[in-house]
Amino acid sequence: MTRNSYAKGSRDPWNYFSQRAPRRDRNRGALLSSGAMPAPPFIPFSVLLGILGILCVALTVFWNQKWRGGFAWDGSAEMFNWHPVLMVTGLVVLYGTAALVYRVPRSWEGSKLPWKMLHAALTLAAFVLAVLGLVAVFEFHNKAGIPNMYSLHSWLGLATVLLFSCQWLVGFASFLLPWAPNWLRALYKPIHVFFGSAILPLAMAASISGINEKLFLSLKNPTPYSQLPAEAWFANILGMLILVFGLLVLWALAMPAWKRPEPDSQETQQPLLQEAS
Repeated sequence: MTRNSYAKGSRDPWNYFSQRAPRRDRNRGALLSSGAMPAPPFIPFSVLLGILGILCVALTVFWNQKWRGGFAWDGSAEMFNWHPVLMVTGLVVLYGTAALVYRVPRSWEGSKLPWKMLHAALTLAAFVLAVLGLVAVFEFHNKAGIPNMYSLHSWLGLATVLLFSCQWLVGFASFLLPWAPNWLRALYKPIHVFFGSAILPLAMAASISGINEKLFLSLKNPTPYSQLPAEAWFANILGMLILVFGLLVLWALAMPAWKRPEPDSQETQQPLLQEAS
């Protein structure tokens, strides 16, 4: 069979595979190629993710209440217990939720203003909780005479918070304020998306390493960590739940069928103040 034998048809066999490229259905936003990864329904997936996020926070609170002595805000060990709760709630659960705002199908139509506001509010709340979490751990260390910033967990955690702070400030200035030109927003957007996705695994690594560090420092007598007492089992399961939650968020961010369509229009690049006017 030669290339000329297809002259009567509208298709060229040498371009067959290019014509079979995945396309997006306008009504469903799903990929229609047989080779594309099938996407589960978004709402049940969101419910599952919400349950996992609530479990991560609830189990962190329960762990510190049952085995670590509860909570206080006086520079004691009980004040330190706020550190894992605030960090998991802010940098993992709230931040992961904020990252998925533009994957909600209802955000695909109409103005982006409400979704910009929601994304900014969730990330700001996550930032405030992260700062309070740092205050809790530094106050405890300073009062107890424990050195700050000596472990890999502390380096990783502080680097995550600093990167998150820069991400929020530059994103606010670029996308929510009117002075950034459109070409600069278009240039910065993929950078913002990349670092937005990178911060979550950093937060997961900091959280899991922090749980592990706390267990190594605390479980010595009478039952060491190596013998897996009940607290070790519980905290290890908590770490795995954090891992599962974060991986599902990253999987949702990478799902082509859930990405917001971005038509070539000036509206998609408008800052908040201009869009609201």
